[in-house]
Amino acid sequence: MPDIFIDQPKPTTEIPEEHHEHHRLPNKLSMLSTFVRDPLGVALAEQHEDEHILLFIRRDFVTNIPWILSTLILLILPFFVPALFQEATFSFAIIPTSIIIIITSLYFLIVLGFAFANFVTWFYDIGIVTEKRAVDIDFYNISFVSVATARAQDLKDVRYSQRGFFESLFDYGDVTLVVEASGETLTFEKAPRPAEVVSTLSALIGGHA
Repeated sequence: MPDIFIDQPKPTTEIPEEHHEHHRLPNKLSMLSTFVRDPLGVALAEQHEDEHILLFIRRDFVTNIPWILSTLILLILPFFVPALFQEATFSFAIIPTSIIIIITSLYFLIVLGFAFANFVTWFYDIGIVTEKRAVDIDFYNISFVSVATARAQDLKDVRYSQRGFFESLFDYGDVTLVVEASGETLTFEKAPRPAEVVSTLSALIGGHA
């Protein structure tokens, strides 16, 4: 797991004079937070003492609605199966009770596993912006983690895109960071308030110009 959920040893609201522009009072981070400025109680594994986290980003929570609805439908579906088979003149009486229990248990385990995998993927798919760098943590189906980092002085361009009605309505989109030397990109996918993310990153790029 990405080692980022580390409580600061001595959280404080005292901020060096040169950082007052970016850092006000820290904001509490909840389990379902998707966009937090100056998050309290979060640190990177190799964070420098003078490095402050400006933004904590997850995919907008509304992007979870499809798999949440699918899970609810799949959980409710078995309760309608007996009625459907009854219409087809099929009786469950010919199937041993133990077999029905095993099949039902396996079904619910698969559905809950599907929901858990989707939640964990969303929970650990994180973007971090500090005064010195941007970190993109991509978490795929529990089995694969990709961590990409770009220093602020190496960023050449930052932009965002919103595709479709729902992204505009709920104000989320993809934020793309272009690394100057290599031309590679980092992407915060489905980030909430993408214009604010771009504004913060643009200020960092401008500060290192």
